[in-house]
Amino acid sequence: MNELKQAYRMTALIGLWMIMAEALLIIPVEYSSARAQPVAAPQDIDAGMARYVLFAFCAVLFVVERIIRERMLAEKAPLLSEGRRSRFPAEIQRLIAASIATFALCEVVALFGLVLFFATHDRSDFYLFVMISLIFFSVKFPSYRRWEAWMGRLGRGR
Repeated sequence: MNELKQAYRMTALIGLWMIMAEALLIIPVEYSSARAQPVAAPQDIDAGMARYVLFAFCAVLFVVERIIRERMLAEKAPLLSEGRRSRFPAEIQRLIAASIATFALCEVVALFGLVLFFATHDRSDFYLFVMISLIFFSVKFPSYRRWEAWMGRLGRGR
């Protein structure tokens, strides 16, 4: 199996683990909701405003992700620090790093929901943000064809 395919499989597995990690966020939400006397939410939080602010952050993340990915894929972007070695060439390292950064930005959306839940104790907010996060993952998850196309544009082939 070639290096690009190995790197893609490894990166896709990391992405899938990050998606499954969102399921772990359900534990504190359901545990807190099941408690007889939930912790009282601060009275000065405007739930509606907080929800809209976080929705706006989600929209910004959706757009900014592409900018971050393109910058990370640029030839002038730094790679591993001196003295560190990788089994993959620099171009593939860039693809891996950009994909993992994308996964992290998708995961942040679910964390927004967790923060909003602990601020308002409304489980529907949490689940809404988890769904948005999963939509982001489905839209932003890198495909092997995109990786091949990027390598082809560099003239490196497979």
